[in-house]
Amino acid sequence: MEEEIWKKAIPGYEVSSLGRIKSCDRMVPFYGAIWRRQKERIMAQFISNVGYPSIKLYGGKYVQNSMVHTLVAYAFMGPRPEGLVINHKDGNKQNNRFQNLEYVTQSENLRKGKGCRGEDHGLSKLTILKVKKLRMEYIPRKITYLALAKKYGVSEMTVYRAVHGQCWAWLA
Repeated sequence: MEEEIWKKAIPGYEVSSLGRIKSCDRMVPFYGAIWRRQKERIMAQFISNVGYPSIKLYGGKYVQNSMVHTLVAYAFMGPRPEGLVINHKDGNKQNNRFQNLEYVTQSENLRKGKGCRGEDHGLSKLTILKVKKLRMEYIPRKITYLALAKKYGVSEMTVYRAVHGQCWAWLA
């Protein structure tokens, strides 16, 4: 079994090598001048709108949403160098173990991306079948991009890109 290592990365919190965040035992402001003891606990994580595990960090009156992988990378690999992004080596956004993270350029991150093209991409509205149908239905000067966009619930630009191979190019 893998040993869990905890590091203090940000005030009031500790970050685990397994991708967990712990709120430290401390005194926090409560209703103005009153202070209360905040007991140590593992923070609950939620999935952000872009699919990354995130937590809410509390700093006095302010709350900040932070993605777990950025906190783990900062704690175990140091500050992110300018111009680099964090890559999940196995392509799984849920796996925030520090051994699974690395700093890479944006282009390298896109090249290494696994399972995030086509309908596997979290924001895709089209499926392989829909793109194939869309390409067969498109007839220049007879069926417009707008008509297809309405039919498939996407933008005209998405239809244009799918028809002309600017996206879904890998789909023959």
